[in-house]
Amino acid sequence: MATINFTLSDEDVDRIADRVTARLETVVKTLESPALPKKESRAVLLVGRNEAARLLGCSTATLDRLLERRLLNPNRATRRIMLSVKELERFVEETKVQV
Repeated sequence: MATINFTLSDEDVDRIADRVTARLETVVKTLESPALPKKESRAVLLVGRNEAARLLGCSTATLDRLLERRLLNPNRATRRIMLSVKELERFVEETKVQV
């Protein structure tokens, strides 16, 4: 295994630290933002397959399998399959792993 030696100036170290800090702040903001809107401010009652999959953090293919297995109950108020936000919340709560 070869070893490479190099020297970083204080300016280089500061620039790297700034980039790492900016990246970490972006990750923290992403983790802190809720996937579902708060109940009192929720305006959307039904979401389509793509949005439901995004909210659950899965692919639409996985969402389709969950629907096939009847683990999620769709709302057919319209011509296309829609899922209520409450149904997604129910699913997440019921499938939560106890630690």
